[in-house]
Amino acid sequence: MKYSHLFKSRNFYLLLSLVIYFILSPLIISNHVNNIILSMLMSLIIIVCINVVSHSRIAIISSIVLVPVIILGYYFLFYAIPTREFFIIHFLSISVLMIVMTSVVISSVASQEVITIDTLLGSICGYLLIGLTWSYFYLTIAAYNPNAFSYHPTNASLRDNVQHFMYFSYVTLTTLGYGDILPMTDFAKASSWLETVTGQIYLAMWISQLVALHIAQRFRKLRRQK
Repeated sequence: MKYSHLFKSRNFYLLLSLVIYFILSPLIISNHVNNIILSMLMSLIIIVCINVVSHSRIAIISSIVLVPVIILGYYFLFYAIPTREFFIIHFLSISVLMIVMTSVVISSVASQEVITIDTLLGSICGYLLIGLTWSYFYLTIAAYNPNAFSYHPTNASLRDNVQHFMYFSYVTLTTLGYGDILPMTDFAKASSWLETVTGQIYLAMWISQLVALHIAQRFRKLRRQK
């Protein structure tokens, strides 16, 4: 019975797609064909996200506007000679769409008044989506200014660029701060500490909400027993 509730949760499939992406993407060798596979995995996350947030009008409108741009971007990325302007538009489109998706997922979880398996899965997805969203925002910054980070992106390797900035994003989000990739410009530095603050606020607010919901549920359960 518990497993049936798990498989009915849309957030379960979103978490599953994120885990698949995180596990497989480092194993992909950087070449043309495998870069396409990496893009397909990211597209899978976007599709599952759209399914999860399909109740939100702003999410649907954003998807209608930005998904064709992203798909067209992937086409030109692999079958044309990409320019700096192209990378900026492509990564910015993904960033904006992910911001909308992440916001809707988090707000949906925060609005729930009862703790369920879907609530817990949604909260995990929200945290992972924050890091993934910032990854593409950093890619946008690096595309605009290749000297914004100590790691210099290259047009030849989509896989390497995504992996490096995804690594930097989650190291920043979790405040590990290894220091092997550093923000070099003022805007990159501001973006980095803003991600750290965002992650800490999310954890603090979510833990407090979980505690409050748990106390409320226990209180209602005790009243029913009486």
